[in-house]
Amino acid sequence: MEHLISQLAQTISAKDAAALVTVIEAKGPSPAKIGAQLALLSNGITSGTVGGGKLESSILEDAKKDLTERKCGLHHYQLTEEGQDSIGTLCGGEVTVFVQAYFPPPQLVIVGGGHIGRPLKIMGEAAGFDVVVVDIAAGKDQVPELEQVAPRMIVSWS
Repeated sequence: MEHLISQLAQTISAKDAAALVTVIEAKGPSPAKIGAQLALLSNGITSGTVGGGKLESSILEDAKKDLTERKCGLHHYQLTEEGQDSIGTLCGGEVTVFVQAYFPPPQLVIVGGGHIGRPLKIMGEAAGFDVVVVDIAAGKDQVPELEQVAPRMIVSWS
């Protein structure tokens, strides 16, 4: 468990997306136990387990979908061959998991660090943006600082 949390924390600190899956309910025969956790990192690596086999495969599929759609999710699985939410197993139990998705903050690039740029930086950080301020003296035609910026979100007003 400690390794799982450590990997998740490193991924979030690196401003990469990740998901933490937690079993919140398990009824009847099931390989999943309440409280079991699995981390899905942005590079596809997983840490921990929520039961293994077809169940874990189905859970990972839903966690990947939640990350792609940038949302958190509550998912229910029937460990039966047929029926609603069935995953094609014979265990007969039921499992519910919560997928907590973590995403890097959106990036706000402010060009100009003058009397408007500085307070805008403070407001952007307070609003949860990863703020980059690019300031260049007049007359220069190269902005090397801007070449290093990989915008994740562009906001424009008309």
